[in-house]
Amino acid sequence: MTPKTNIEPSKTANAPIDIPKIKIGASTCLLGKKVGYDGNHSHDRYLTQTLSLFVDYVPVCPEVECGMPIPRESVRLVGDPAAPRLETRNTQEDKTQMMTDWIPGKLAALEKENLCGFIFKSKSPVLVSLPHQGLW
Repeated sequence: MTPKTNIEPSKTANAPIDIPKIKIGASTCLLGKKVGYDGNHSHDRYLTQTLSLFVDYVPVCPEVECGMPIPRESVRLVGDPAAPRLETRNTQEDKTQMMTDWIPGKLAALEKENLCGFIFKSKSPVLVSLPHQGLW
């Protein structure tokens, strides 16, 4: 059963309106979890205090979920844009295989969530490069 939110009636309405919440994937850091490379978050209160009245979030943090620690060296995409490699910014350690191994299982799990959309952290090299395969 889809959770519902209760919207307060306006001056002309007779009763509150129950609207089913939609399910959206979101970068975990935007939801206030300290999963960033530096151990911090990028909490967006609009998402957690306003949109959350209408949305259930499915948090995703590829770096942490694929096994990278918190804190960690930041990562970036390098090389051929058609087949980029994921490497750490300072030591150039290749994390491509770690991420590549994690992606198929996560995409399968997200597909089962029946998401209506996804909110990505801006400038995230990993999230914006995932093969979406029609999921959003």
